[in-house]
Amino acid sequence: MREYIKLAGVLLIICAVACGLLGFVNELTVDVIAENNAKVAAQARMEVMADADDITELIDAATTEAVATQAGVTTNEIAEIYVAKKGGEAIGYTFTVNSKGFGGTLNIIVGIDNNGTITGAKVVSHAETPGLGAKSTNPEWIGQYKGLTADGNVSVVKTGTPAGQQILAITGSTITSNAVTTGVNYAGQAFMALNK
Repeated sequence: MREYIKLAGVLLIICAVACGLLGFVNELTVDVIAENNAKVAAQARMEVMADADDITELIDAATTEAVATQAGVTTNEIAEIYVAKKGGEAIGYTFTVNSKGFGGTLNIIVGIDNNGTITGAKVVSHAETPGLGAKSTNPEWIGQYKGLTADGNVSVVKTGTPAGQQILAITGSTITSNAVTTGVNYAGQAFMALNK
């Protein structure tokens, strides 16, 4: 019996030391991770709104919440809105949106110009299945959204040739395709609410 108590005590000490080290490493890396995530998001905003030379003006949280409410979505679904500018003039917006996919939440950045045209979309983070839903980051696939109207009515077709406001689903990953499309539609709804 004493052996078991001794063994349990040793395991408890090992676990406590391991937890302490993990907490320490987390404290060391949390700022670096946040900084890297901010750089990735800033780069994605520039990619989806290639004509802009400045996308640093963040619309305040109260306005974003009001826009999300008018659009019929939550502030989790419309996380951030940035004003995209060229030569100091506003040329559109980028929307950071979240949508539920097969493996979890997809974080997507969508660019929409002042004419209501989608200028690009990019999946910034996801937990989708490698080789299937992870193909949502493929530039050829996500490029289907570029040029569509940001009216909240983009849809997915499983086969055939997409027409109008449609995109072709990723083979074997309709759930992810629908999730990205839902996120793009959230951005379109927010754009329309912002421009009422």
